[in-house]
Amino acid sequence: MDGFVGLWVLALGLVGYGVIAHRSGDALHPLAVFWAAWLGVFAFAHFNVPRAYDEPYYAQPFGAVAYLAVFAGLLSFTAGFFLARPGLVRPTPAERNAWEDRLEATLDPRRLGLVTLALFGVATATTVWFVARLGEVPLFSPRINELRLEFKLPLWGYLYDLHYAVALFATMLAAWSRRGARLAWSGLAIASTLLLMAGAVRVSPLTALAWVVIFLTYRPGRLRVRRIVFAAVAVLLVFGVIEQYRRSTIRLDPTLANPRLDLSPQATAWAHSAASFKNLQFTLERPSPLYMGITSYDLPKTIHPPAREIDREFSYLFGTHNTPTFLSFLYFDFGWGGLLLIPALYGAVVAYVYDRFRQRPSVFWIIVHIDFLLATALAFRTHRFFGNSLIFFAAVALLVQVLAAPARRGIPAERQAWEPSPV
Repeated sequence: MDGFVGLWVLALGLVGYGVIAHRSGDALHPLAVFWAAWLGVFAFAHFNVPRAYDEPYYAQPFGAVAYLAVFAGLLSFTAGFFLARPGLVRPTPAERNAWEDRLEATLDPRRLGLVTLALFGVATATTVWFVARLGEVPLFSPRINELRLEFKLPLWGYLYDLHYAVALFATMLAAWSRRGARLAWSGLAIASTLLLMAGAVRVSPLTALAWVVIFLTYRPGRLRVRRIVFAAVAVLLVFGVIEQYRRSTIRLDPTLANPRLDLSPQATAWAHSAASFKNLQFTLERPSPLYMGITSYDLPKTIHPPAREIDREFSYLFGTHNTPTFLSFLYFDFGWGGLLLIPALYGAVVAYVYDRFRQRPSVFWIIVHIDFLLATALAFRTHRFFGNSLIFFAAVALLVQVLAAPARRGIPAERQAWEPSPV
């Protein structure tokens, strides 16, 4: 019965994605992405994929409360989006082709190149510092699961994550350069992605790939199938390589393996996605402690150490797969009122940012849009809205926009007419 319901949920998600993407003319429209990811993963959660579960509640079927929360969150987010940006407007071919011209008009390629090299230097120096401090590269170490956590230290971790921006800017420069320079900038983007893999944190190189793919998707012309295939292969390759190395400790010492944990590829996929909705149901079975934002948002945990302890205790509630969807965080912080209403606020903000990104593209709006789009796509797994990454990379984007802005005197009149303000 659960599998039958899951198929209906999957069909609803696919229909929702298809309608929104077709009406908007945008395969990565935030609302389409949310419907596909949210309902697609929820549908996956209806199937008993792992052979064994490390926690009994993972095997329990979904109850009415879980369905209420999942669909209320979906409708709330959708309503907020349409309140801020009514309708689905398909851009004309001229508007679509002008998007990259508008973006390029806000930047001087030479200055952007210098800024990109400087960011690469900072990010690479941070990577070397991490490796020297640890004494080994986490990806190739028997202590991989312990060492990888060091690459997410406060501040230093964000300097390491500057590789995201390097990958994006190098891809932009490659798209705007001649053949020789194009190869050099493409090589720099690949180098940043490989350095992100060294930290053995799966999400890091995958995030860099996502930044690049989002930019390439909105370039003029048709979205070529080979771009999609390349992106899919790259994601699977990166995920597979890191996963293999992360399991090297178990291969070396099989006694470390949890006998209740299924490590097959399909069970691993289920654990990193569908388990979140089982954790959501588990969360809703207990009263909300009303932490008022401590678990949902990064800033309180950054400036108030006791808040980090509360957040750590929250993650201990769940089994091995401690990712409980963004609704779980909102429920723990604000109760049912937060779970039902705050997604509408997120939908409205995402719609506003998306509108600015499409109408007035700049480095700032690209990076802010990417952050919100990833938060929307990963809402089934965690809460990333208004996190420290948004604060940090928005500041980086503003700095880059100022440093890489073209000199007024050198811009042709037709390009000046397109040029928007940085923000």
